Amino acid sequence: FGSRIGFKLMLNPPRAHTNTNTHTLSSQHPLSKSSNSNNSNNNNNNVMAASGTARLGAWFRETFRPAASEAFGYTARWLQLVGLLHCVQEYGIDFSTTIGASMVPVFNTNGDVLLFERFTHRLYGYDLGDVVVATSPKDADARVCKRILGLPGDCLRVGGSEANGEGYTVDVPPGHVWLQGDNRAASHDSRHYGPVPIGLLQGKVKLKLWPLTEFGPVERKLLAP
Repeated sequence: FGSRIGFKLMLNPPRAHTNTNTHTLSSQHPLSKSSNSNNSNNNNNNVMAASGTARLGAWFRETFRPAASEAFGYTARWLQLVGLLHCVQEYGIDFSTTIGASMVPVFNTNGDVLLFERFTHRLYGYDLGDVVVATSPKDADARVCKRILGLPGDCLRVGGSEANGEGYTVDVPPGHVWLQGDNRAASHDSRHYGPVPIGLLQGKVKLKLWPLTEFGPVERKLLAP
């Protein structure tokens, strides 16, 4: 019996105990997982960037471009209007107000509104008796309103007559005019600062606009200096 058991053990040796709870290892490397995650993030970022670009393009086409076109058109029209007004004022008509009594009684001491034009003198020049607006020879920022009593080349007797020997003689040089106010006693004019360069004349006064009760044309008048 003992020999049978031994023989049986020899034929069927005991098997080594094996753990059936074996662990399965992933065949994927950790670095491969990280790479896949990065690729996914990059794809998401590319999709978001493309979506943002599309929205920006749509905003530019639908909102910005029409608004910019409208603003440009408005600015262009405004500049055209400003340019037109500048041309009218520089080469057409302008307005001035009176301050002082030098042209009484033609104009009141202050508050009269005058319209003067800047273009006929470019064609025909100035004439004796014209009432003009000029830049003051003493102050470039001020205007004066006087009457032309002498043209280039004229010889004037100022402040009297040759018969009674009063006054003095003035020769108006080329390119200049002699200006005086109608109210001699209250006028500061060429008798004080001499002949005025024609380049300082801005235009001829044509209308008195205000006060309305005195509305009307301003006429030429020949006066002695």
